[in-house]
Amino acid sequence: MTVEHESNTTIELTTPIEEGGCSNINEDHPVGFSLAWTIICTALVAAGMGLLVWSYDSLTSIEHVENPERALAHIVTRSMDLESLHEQAPPWQQSLYQILNGDEDPSTPLIGWYDELTNTSSDPLSSLYAALLEAEAGELEGLNVRIESWDERSEPFPLFQTMLTTAYGVQTSSVEDMTMLQARLAEEVPDNWFYSRLALQLAKRADDVSLESRIHDAIETRVNLLFWQDRVLVLTEMSLAVLGGLALLLMMWFRYQKGSGVLMMSHASLPPPWFGRDGFAVLMRGGAFTLLLLSGLGVLLGAYFSVIDGAVDSKIMELISSILLYAPIPFLLYYYLLQPKGLSLSEVLGLHVRAGKVGMLVLTVLALFACGMFGDVVISLGGKALGRATHWTEWFNDSLVWGGTSGIIILFLEVAVLAPIFEECIFRGIVFGSLRRRFGWVVSAMLSAAIFSIVHGYGLVGFVAVWWSGFLWAWAYEKTGSLWPGILAHALNNLVLLLSLLLVFR
Repeated sequence: MTVEHESNTTIELTTPIEEGGCSNINEDHPVGFSLAWTIICTALVAAGMGLLVWSYDSLTSIEHVENPERALAHIVTRSMDLESLHEQAPPWQQSLYQILNGDEDPSTPLIGWYDELTNTSSDPLSSLYAALLEAEAGELEGLNVRIESWDERSEPFPLFQTMLTTAYGVQTSSVEDMTMLQARLAEEVPDNWFYSRLALQLAKRADDVSLESRIHDAIETRVNLLFWQDRVLVLTEMSLAVLGGLALLLMMWFRYQKGSGVLMMSHASLPPPWFGRDGFAVLMRGGAFTLLLLSGLGVLLGAYFSVIDGAVDSKIMELISSILLYAPIPFLLYYYLLQPKGLSLSEVLGLHVRAGKVGMLVLTVLALFACGMFGDVVISLGGKALGRATHWTEWFNDSLVWGGTSGIIILFLEVAVLAPIFEECIFRGIVFGSLRRRFGWVVSAMLSAAIFSIVHGYGLVGFVAVWWSGFLWAWAYEKTGSLWPGILAHALNNLVLLLSLLLVFR
């Protein structure tokens, strides 16, 4: 294979193909995939991607979530409780939090999310929650406009108007009325952040010191349960960031002392031992087969759960489905492009790490994670500066928050094991590798990372964040000659994200 240098000269390196005695690709011929079938499969994949994009455009983000009212109320409760924890944190932690999150009022995006929800939801509590967020943020003008729009609406909106104007307005009530409002509040609103804030404000207006004390105790109990979870999360992320930064410095020092070859830990074939057109044909055939399999599984599972629901855990079926849906492309790659040459996925993708290179593998994974974290912070801040932020529906997972133990374990297997292995094999091993037959590694990494981002279907900030990760993992594949750094960094990234959601929102 060839390694590009700034001087535009190339150095020939021995590849596994030459070592194994297989003929060089330049002496071979393309597999000869049927052009007609390639076109048909490409059309199917394009139609599937178009349908995916259309489904996201035709539905609001909230419509992709089951029971969004419950989910968003839970997110806001935990977010505002975390905000109160940060206000009590040491000065250095408060400064760090402010740097990472900016000066924006934390309730601002939450109000925006509730405005979006109230446009599609008829749940009265969602309207009350949006009003409470405005009230607690001191946006009394917006609060008045919102509750005035409830004038013609039936119960419980008149009750909510009375509660809000009594708690945050100028309306006064007798002791009996205040007692009645507190009782009705307990009946109408679940015990969450919204209930606590409104109950506390009503108690203050009634000068009920005893009730204020009880509410404060209840808030403190709820927040204290979150305190240690937040400490574990902060300690984990900071430790990984520090270790990753040190690993990056060590890698730079080793490279300076011993040259770029010190990073090589295996013999991945880059460019790979197949023609770019053959790689494209395999991707399209595998993608088309996956779409057909997805459609078939949807029909079969629908029939299965309508007839014998409960006989087998649905999460186990979901795990099996994930394996079946990931597998076609790597299988076709091996069957058509590697097996005829006597090659294996392991040697072509550099999955045999050299003896003595395990330490470099660990350093590379930690460095990739640190670079990913730094990039995510910059991208997030840039998105906020442009008025674009990650939507809550992109990262919220109701199974992780409310699912059973078996469901969580299966989710971890899917996201932290299967996805890193198969996605790195497909997007770095095949997509990036096929692009390397025509382009240098930088262009190939950028293009493959863009395809990787599109498939995930996130908004602008999420797209750029996924693109950055994909670019880093492609760089690691190119410079280390192994897919393992990308796989492990991908797994670590997903694992930390899942751990964060589990600790904060479970």
